[in-house]
Amino acid sequence: MTRRWFEIALPVAPDLIDEAAALLDFAGFGGVEIREAGETTSVVVVVDTGSDAAEADERAATAHEAVAILDAGAPRVVELDPKVWTENWKHHFARKTFAGRIEVRPPWEQPTDDEGLLSIVINPGMAFGTGLHETTAGCLELLVEEVRPGLCVADVGCGSGILAIAAARLGAAHVLATDVDPLAVEATTENIMANAVGAIVETELEPGEVGVPEWEGERPGLAVTREAASAQSATPNGAVEGGFIARGPGAFDLVVANILAETLVELHADLTAAVRPGGTLVLSGIEARRLKTVEEAFIRSPWCLARSVTKGDWVSLSLRRDALAEPEHRASSASRSGVQAHHRKALPPGAA
Repeated sequence: MTRRWFEIALPVAPDLIDEAAALLDFAGFGGVEIREAGETTSVVVVVDTGSDAAEADERAATAHEAVAILDAGAPRVVELDPKVWTENWKHHFARKTFAGRIEVRPPWEQPTDDEGLLSIVINPGMAFGTGLHETTAGCLELLVEEVRPGLCVADVGCGSGILAIAAARLGAAHVLATDVDPLAVEATTENIMANAVGAIVETELEPGEVGVPEWEGERPGLAVTREAASAQSATPNGAVEGGFIARGPGAFDLVVANILAETLVELHADLTAAVRPGGTLVLSGIEARRLKTVEEAFIRSPWCLARSVTKGDWVSLSLRRDALAEPEHRASSASRSGVQAHHRKALPPGAA
């Protein structure tokens, strides 16, 4: 299949560039370029539409909606020369090793000769990250410690599927990768095929809404009310059943959720219920300034902190569930609808 690449540029006020980049990241767009031309400043993302050029306009509309609360200008869509784009990726995305155990590499590079490294192929052209961001790096480091042969694992908010694939490579017997965004599920499925772990990893669309979360209206620099942000932020993804919650209480030995702090707190009851007594919960996507919020929600019975990893401004936590605690199934409609498409694995540049 001939792949087509499109650049989407959105004019944004210079003092809101960081907010725009974060919102696009939350909406499922990976690395963001900041481009200045005269008095105009734009945030730029690149999408791979396969062979369907019409999809570029759909993705542009999604990107514009994500930053609508910033009064961003109309998107400009330009098709890129695929050869030039691929060569640019080769300059900016090279293999990287995590925790001395996992190697993440692009499709054009061959695995190293080091038999001790588990190789994972990630297509950097997908919109859901390459594994290079601190949140994913922290998760991978913790998964290397926590995953043992035979475990049943859930990757909640799978994005590119890199964590689910890593769990499979580390010996998990079964991995469920879920996301509320159909595009993330599609990207994960493609990466699963590229890594030949389809017999271990299954994907499933998580019921929920795709868009910018309500609490984004509270971020500094955004002059928008909670009601206004909610009204223009999210749309149902069409899934009415399935997902990690549907597997029932204590269904997983290990659950990893690389989302964002507020969503982790919203999902506290469901994430807790999903892990068997004695099991492990890995949380990431936590900005250091929001760590206390997550700690207050999770570091109490039945959880205890096993380890934390700080990389840059981001923190990842490994929690152990009390082996004597009985799992409770407490799925709530609030948490179901609260799982938004802001669990991308990287902030620009170098999405993860």
